[in-house]
Amino acid sequence: LIDFIRHKALTRWLFPEEIYLMLSLLQVQSMWHDIGRDGINLALSSTPPRQPRSGDLYMFDRRVTVGYRDDGVHWMKKKGTNNSRLQETYQSIKVDGVDVLSGVYSRADANQNFSRRIYRIVDDSDKFALIHYRDCEKRESCPHGRQDQHPSLFYLLDRIRVEYNNLHFFLSGRVFHHTNTVDKN
Repeated sequence: LIDFIRHKALTRWLFPEEIYLMLSLLQVQSMWHDIGRDGINLALSSTPPRQPRSGDLYMFDRRVTVGYRDDGVHWMKKKGTNNSRLQETYQSIKVDGVDVLSGVYSRADANQNFSRRIYRIVDDSDKFALIHYRDCEKRESCPHGRQDQHPSLFYLLDRIRVEYNNLHFFLSGRVFHHTNTVDKN
């Protein structure tokens, strides 16, 4: 499924469900790593890309790679700010009618068809960022229709949400004890 999403990222912007799936998998992977278990194997980028190409996808732990936005591209600057601030559009993105993602959109200064979108999950542990680069017409946003959607994406998304919530509950100490037994009270 991850390979399917990466392949689609080469030719179109990702659907909100696909973005949420990738970022949720990173959160689950991080929790499993914290308790010393192997699980999902998604690679995080440790350095920002240099001159990224259209379709490139990068995932960062924002706490580890502080300069993850420093990709070597000259992005459009806000007018009237002495060229010090980037012109960015901030977007709240819904999955199943709930705001769960935030997006930051930028356009390159030299080629305004080249865009960068940075996504993160909006919650207390929003430490991961997914960055997607595309060179496309300005008006192209999310493709119309979902005919190329992976048929089991919604099922997997629901399963990951359940597993993430179970794992979060498990690690919060409410049912996890030093003896690894479940509290039946």
